[in-house]
Amino acid sequence: MKKLCTLTLAFALATLLSFPSVNLSQPLTFARIAAWNQQGVRFDNQGQVIPVSKPAQLRAAILGINPDVIALSEVNSRASLDEIVATPFANGAIYKVDMDDNQPVAQKIAVLFKNSSDISVSNRRAVPGSDDGQPDRLRKAWAFDVKVRNFDFLLIAVHLKSGRGNAERATRNRQTRAIARFIRQETSNTDEKDVLVVGDYHMVPGQDAQNFNSLSPGSANHEFLRFISSGLSRSHIGRCINASQFEGNLLDGFAISKGFTREWTGFIKVLQLQALLPNMFCQRYLSTVSDHLPMLARFRVSSVDDD
Repeated sequence: MKKLCTLTLAFALATLLSFPSVNLSQPLTFARIAAWNQQGVRFDNQGQVIPVSKPAQLRAAILGINPDVIALSEVNSRASLDEIVATPFANGAIYKVDMDDNQPVAQKIAVLFKNSSDISVSNRRAVPGSDDGQPDRLRKAWAFDVKVRNFDFLLIAVHLKSGRGNAERATRNRQTRAIARFIRQETSNTDEKDVLVVGDYHMVPGQDAQNFNSLSPGSANHEFLRFISSGLSRSHIGRCINASQFEGNLLDGFAISKGFTREWTGFIKVLQLQALLPNMFCQRYLSTVSDHLPMLARFRVSSVDDD
């Protein structure tokens, strides 16, 4: 019965989501780049880490998102991801994992990407200073060189300091300044100008302007990042109001190079998995899957790269 429910869950999710699967036998025309805090780690009342094992739920969610590349935060271990990619998904996709399993924090960052000749993820490195000098407490941002067919870019996956107070904002300012320095250095030392900064920002548009400014400093005409996610709906579930409605903030973010990433199609969306999973009303999703919803953007990859 458990196996049958899992299969039904995965099939129904793939059917309900309105985004068609990529035909794996054909060259890619668009890249689906996603970010999701999958909440693989929780804490008890004493603040002790409780790793969460939920391979069936994660496989169903990944199948529904159908990303070519997805940055995941709050991963508890490499083994937890290896378990969900061990076999092909129902749409035929096979995923690979790229992560440093020696990250000193419990909530780790990883990238999943489709095993395809059109897709490569390489040169993983930590962003210096992005943990604010607190490696056992705060999460470093991680950078990857990504190529999806003709579109290559620097992907920076983040999970910044949480909290709505001034002290937390000050910490995020230091983290985002470190990431901004890294972007300047990387884009000045190479010909690559396309940059995607994705993940759990813990920054709310309209409330954390200082953090956004620190991540992309300069005047409106000279900022080097464009926050394409800032007009989206809530991505974090703070409290369920009823089976389908919730309160929360837009804590997750997606930024691209303002002057260079012309490959973006204009499509970006927060996927409402809590409403699309069968029998997965808001409170059950919050309790058994995650308190965040995934964010997905689409990019052209069939034309010659513009940088």
